[in-house]
Amino acid sequence: MAVEVGYIRQWRATDNTLDGTAATHCDNLLCLDEIGQASSRVVSEVAYMLANGQGKARANKKGNAKAIQEWRLSFMSTEELTLADKSTENGRGQAMSGQAVQVLDIPAGRGTGQEIFTYIPSGLSRNSFSQQLVGAVGRFYGTALRRFLGCLVDGLEKHVPDVKQMSTEFVQAVCPEAASGQVKRACQRLGLIAATREKAIDFGVLPWPEKTASRTAQFSFFAWIKERGGIGDMEIENTLDRIKTFFQKHAETRFCKLFWIFPLFLSLVANEGELVTAGRLASSPESIFIVLRAVLRDVLMSWG
Repeated sequence: MAVEVGYIRQWRATDNTLDGTAATHCDNLLCLDEIGQASSRVVSEVAYMLANGQGKARANKKGNAKAIQEWRLSFMSTEELTLADKSTENGRGQAMSGQAVQVLDIPAGRGTGQEIFTYIPSGLSRNSFSQQLVGAVGRFYGTALRRFLGCLVDGLEKHVPDVKQMSTEFVQAVCPEAASGQVKRACQRLGLIAATREKAIDFGVLPWPEKTASRTAQFSFFAWIKERGGIGDMEIENTLDRIKTFFQKHAETRFCKLFWIFPLFLSLVANEGELVTAGRLASSPESIFIVLRAVLRDVLMSWG
């Protein structure tokens, strides 16, 4: 007997299978579950593939190139592990900055106050609410999208510029001026989501008060920044973190203490800048490390 698998798909499918799944979800939402059951390699490759919008190049039995499958979609996954955690699982692999922008790790629980069961409808227990929610989703998923698309195409010339304007205003109001290009791109994506949902509210598709979608998108954006660790470029942030870790780990084994020159502790520049210069007031509690540039370069290169 055939088993109804529903709308959700699994991460543990191979990337060869998922590109076909992505193609069938073109211009729609792809929901993936159980990221913990897939290998870190598959998760990393699939995340890039889905975001890039095309599958692998393949040959047929005669050696001729098959048509490459293409798609344009949004995808989401729910799991306790973030993409970065999964990519570096067991010490293997490395989370890349491109992945962090293409797949936004947004905490939806862990004390954020935004969990599904934060507010239970009056008269329902958590269990009964969960059962009703699962039943309603199984019966009605896709209903809101059909109505939204119907309203959208009826006034496409007006609605598309409205969405673009709302998205731009969201970015201008929410994105920090000092944010890197990576952070701005993430804000633009959330701004588009906020704008389309505000249109859905205006159409009467979503029974929410006005600006609800913008507030939730703003919450998601700042939660993502907090999870990410800042608004700078991820490569720079990661490098600085690893340098700090290097000094903390090897402070006692690879460095020796030097004397003080009051009121400053200075490193002399020798051989046209071979030493990294550093200095601080004697009253500062921070430590200063002096490293040969060649040594620091070798350390950085050893990280791959």
